[in-house]
Amino acid sequence: QDCIPIPCTFSPWSDWQQPTCEGLCTRSRVVQNVNNKCGEPCNGPLEATKRCAADCLSPRDCKMTEWSSWSACSDPGQANGQKYRERSIIHGPRNDGQPCLGALEDTMGCKQTLPQPCVFSEWEDWTACTASCGDGWTTRSRQIQSHAHRGGETCHGNMREMKKCKGTGAACEAGGAVDCL
Repeated sequence: QDCIPIPCTFSPWSDWQQPTCEGLCTRSRVVQNVNNKCGEPCNGPLEATKRCAADCLSPRDCKMTEWSSWSACSDPGQANGQKYRERSIIHGPRNDGQPCLGALEDTMGCKQTLPQPCVFSEWEDWTACTASCGDGWTTRSRQIQSHAHRGGETCHGNMREMKKCKGTGAACEAGGAVDCL
């Protein structure tokens, strides 16, 4: 079988880096695609250097990033928590430049307004059947134990339920007498 050559290829060169105090700038690249057994291999450097003007004798002050955004309040479900932010040093001082001042990490307490959902009480027991003999009704009810606060979910559902029942009292056994109301 004939081999179809796939040559090795380099990635594009990176940008030139800032000069070192020795006055050298560097750039680099990597092997992007490796050749197959009949393809041409890569030939050339992975890093290049050149002379650059370097200013290593002038003072340079420390430079830090801006503070990150505050994190979310920790301890979900609790009324009190902590939140955090951070920053980092971009470059340190050099040649009597001003040092970095201040913290790299910061925290502060935070109060959370926790949503409180509506809560129903437990259902009460079913009432006695309205008929002592034959078809009747029984009911049960419940109350709102605590109302929703601070955006919590409101109560959904019935506060009272009713269903059919059959009275099977002594009147039924005595020959089917019917209650007069």
